Amino acid sequence: MLNDFGSHCLAATFVGGRPAFALADGTVRRIGGEAEADCVRVHADASLAAARVAGDDALLTSGEDGRVCRLGASGEAREVGAVPRKWVTSVGERRGRLAYASGKTVWLYAGGEARPLSHPRGVKGIAFSDDGARLAVAQQDAVSVHDVDAAGAPLELAWNDIHVASTFSPDGRFLVVASQSCFLHGWRLADRKHFRMLGYPGRIGDWSWSPDGVLLATAGAAAAIVWPFDGDDGPMTRGAFEIASREGRKVSAVAWRPGPARSLAIGWDDGAVQLASFDEPQTARTLRAAGRAAISSIAWNGGGTLLAFGSAAGECGALKGDA
Repeated sequence: MLNDFGSHCLAATFVGGRPAFALADGTVRRIGGEAEADCVRVHADASLAAARVAGDDALLTSGEDGRVCRLGASGEAREVGAVPRKWVTSVGERRGRLAYASGKTVWLYAGGEARPLSHPRGVKGIAFSDDGARLAVAQQDAVSVHDVDAAGAPLELAWNDIHVASTFSPDGRFLVVASQSCFLHGWRLADRKHFRMLGYPGRIGDWSWSPDGVLLATAGAAAAIVWPFDGDDGPMTRGAFEIASREGRKVSAVAWRPGPARSLAIGWDDGAVQLASFDEPQTARTLRAAGRAAISSIAWNGGGTLLAFGSAAGECGALKGDA
């Protein structure tokens, strides 16, 4: 069933087994169950960021009201942090560690009081490593990598650009950043050797790691661009693969399906959603035809049977993966 919620979808996910959508208007909507659609007013004003809590069946949101909230399976939103009279623009949680950012400061909770982490420039994005031990903070011209359990100076990785998001490879060996430029930049953290990942006509707005952790699928081109991260050098000496190309269109969201089959869900800038296989990269099955706006977020449930999607216009729903 398609729901038109009329507000940009920041994040589509599953909470308590039900599709859940964090919207820019400050609400979280859930579909399925006895009610046709639940509406939880989380923020008094607009929401600015949302993040899925991996493995914990929850959703984090932050907003213009300075609050950070966590919505769990019960459907109740609980405040877990606040920066009075400030906009909170980034949130993240991993293995019980929570972080959120406003301006040049990140607040980090790791088993105790909030620890403020100051940076020389405004924070654009934050990301935990898979084990929760490190926190990457993307800024202009640098990415700061903090040891979550230590109070020392972070590892500073310099590269001249405005970095807006970062992601660790699941094994923790590589860090990749997306910037305002039309390419990705990465580092092998053991020796800080850096590399660029080229071939995009526009900015890269989304990415997804395969369940086995060796493939990074990315949006931003006329096909899903997939980079290999196995071996000692990852993508340094190898090119990318293209999956499900569509001339004249652009991929806007990607999500690997749980399980060993290496199936990739792809959201497009015309609102269409497709399912493709890494083994048959040019054969894609359409799960949803074009809509009113670009797909802004997609996510699988834990069993890989349902795919939640949301668009920039607020069109949200869930699709059966085998439909």
